[in-house]
Amino acid sequence: MNRKSADRPSEEGTREVVPGNGCATDGVESSMRPIAVTASLVVVLAACEPGEPTQANPAEPTPPPPAAVEVRLDGHLVFSAEGDVWSMDADGSDRLRLTDHPAEDFDPTWSPDGTRIAFQCTMGDVNATGIGDFEICVVLADGTGLRRLTDTPGENTQPAWSPDGEWIAFESNRLGWPSLPSATPAGYDPDTFGDTDVWIMRPAGSEQRDLTRNPMEDESFPAWSPDGAWIVVSRYGALHVVSPAGDRIAEVENSPGTDAFPDWTG
Repeated sequence: MNRKSADRPSEEGTREVVPGNGCATDGVESSMRPIAVTASLVVVLAACEPGEPTQANPAEPTPPPPAAVEVRLDGHLVFSAEGDVWSMDADGSDRLRLTDHPAEDFDPTWSPDGTRIAFQCTMGDVNATGIGDFEICVVLADGTGLRRLTDTPGENTQPAWSPDGEWIAFESNRLGWPSLPSATPAGYDPDTFGDTDVWIMRPAGSEQRDLTRNPMEDESFPAWSPDGAWIVVSRYGALHVVSPAGDRIAEVENSPGTDAFPDWTG
């Protein structure tokens, strides 16, 4: 029996259910009411008082925004703005423009001792694909000593300092697509320069080495372990760790989703 046929029994002594609110008016409930109808009304009637219509639960109140307070902050910040790299004290004072190029400089990261900043730079160059020729640059904290550490075909991005400041890990697709035409790598995109590996170099740009050497899958987003013994990377969406020597690699996790942008704490 559907609800429409059971809402208003006409026989005297039955309990009338008012359509739309699920609550009963005065009267005695009929013992002849079908079980299926009674069961369908249990949850609704349990919340009703005689003569009182049901109401939707009120929405949870929206909490107020954080209160503005005055704080005392120490340390130094580095950031990108207006296409260049800037620094300032954490309290907003002593703002300093560290680079001043017509092209984009971004993704800055401090060296562990706070004396240098590595970042992605283009120096105005453009790749054959029409994309900015992203390289890795370093500048001293006072804005002097700007130096481009990489200058290769393709893109060099995502610099990450080792905990002792002796190395910079980064990702690079400078080798193109070495597996073609014999094998097509996962995620092949003819509009990009090549397959991405994780590399390592000294802060002066020397000793550049490909750690992952895997032409069939991208490795990206390098991050160091606190002791500097490993670098965690995302290999086509699965987390792996590779040694700085490039002689050992192990899978950490392989979830159904895409694992990216890892970071490591002690």
